[in-house]
Formats: sequence, structure tokens, C-alpha cells
Amino acid sequence: MQSIRVTQPAELLATVPYILGFHPSDSLVLIGIRDKRLHFAVRAELAECRTHPQSSARHLAAVLVRQEVDGAVVIGYGTPEHVNEVTAAMRRAALDHGIPVVDVLRVTNGRFFSVDCPDADCCPPEGREFRPDTSFIAAEATLAGHVALPDRATLTRSIGAAEDPDGELSRATDRAESRLIAILEQIGGHEDLVVTSTQLLMTALDTHRRGQFLNEDDATWLSMVTLVTEVRDVACQLIETRPEKPHIALW
Repeated sequence: MQSIRVTQPAELLATVPYILGFHPSDSLVLIGIRDKRLHFAVRAELAECRTHPQSSARHLAAVLVRQEVDGAVVIGYGTPEHVNEVTAAMRRAALDHGIPVVDVLRVTNGRFFSVDCPDADCCPPEGREFRPDTSFIAAEATLAGHVALPDRATLTRSIGAAEDPDGELSRATDRAESRLIAILEQIGGHEDLVVTSTQLLMTALDTHRRGQFLNEDDATWLSMVTLVTEVRDVACQLIETRPEKPHIALW
């Protein structure tokens, strides 16, 4: 996504769906900040984090450390009963790993709440209503060709075939998501991901140029990694500089 200036929580929250590719719900989202810029984002299922809040938080904090961020925003999507324990554990884990937490936000029923803001005029106890689809962030992202699908299930259905009667597509998506997190946990993982994903893009185009197709795991993985800004930028550059037909077949 092109550079967009974000100065308020509502603007940051409006950006998240375009980073992830869908509007999150029942989720824990971490935004990693480096040099006052959004550097990294990762999402986890809230239900999994609730089951093991401390270990999940330590795991995600380690991911932030390996991405060499100098700050983080913790965002919980769900009811207070489901979110508060998870975001509190995440804050403690981030601080234990030496990562300052800029803000902790909760999104519930179309309203957002800031845990850290003491100003009732700025962050009233009843929260603030926000509609990410009607924000200037959404307008700029849409103009640039980015899409935020309604939810993760829609994203899953959009990857590959429209029908998934045996659930293999859902399992492939889960494998790709786990693989992505595992790579990003490693030191230098983000940079390695961009390099290997660029190679996969080239291979995929060559495959489709020959009239062949990627297998389900490779196709799902390619769809997953193009959520990473640098990989998506490479894909756009290739569309502009390579013959059109393989791109149509691939995407």
C-alpha cells in the first residue's frame, strides 16, 4: 500500500483491513512500528489466545522482537470479556521483551475503545463509533486497487476454487498462515520472505505461461504472501513489465 499518514486510532483501525486483506473479528492484531512507520502486522485467532493467553502472548512478542520493531499497538476485536485478558497479557509480554506499547485498543460492535487514553473527551467510556469503509483511508486504498474483504472466511473462499467440499482449501489456508508466522519469527525472516516470494512469483508466471497450474498449497501460499506489502509491490511491477496473458491466468 502506498504511504498513508495515520495520526489517530480510528485511522489506524481503518488501515488494518487493507493490511490483512479482510475486516478482522474475534482477533488479536499487533501492529509493529519502526522509525514511526508501520513496519509489520500479525493477526491471531482470539479464541486460541484466550485458551493460552500467556504462551500466545510470549510467542507473538517474540515475533515482534525478531522484526526489530521499536513500538507496537495491540488491538483486540471482540467483547470486553474475550479481549481484555488477551490484550493485557500481550502488553505485559511486549514490555517484558523490551517493546514499548504505544496503545491498546479494543473494537466491539463498530466502536473502538482506548485502554490507555485518560481523556474522556478524546476517548469516552462508551467508545467512539467508526466506520472503516467510509474513511479516507478506505478511499485511498480502494483507489490504489487494494481490497478488504468482509471477513477471513471470505478471504479463504476467494483463494482458489469457489467450492471446497472436503475442506482442503481451508486446511491449506491454515497451513499457509502457520508457515507465514513461522518464517516471520526468524531473524531476517521478513527479508527472506520477500526474496523467496519473488522467486515463487516468477516460477508461477512461468508455470502458467506453459499452460500449467500451481498446486493447491503453492497457490494458497502465493495468495497469502501477497498480503505482504513488498511482495504485492513486486507482483504489481511484474504485471506492468511482463506479458498480460500469464498474469490473467495466475490471478
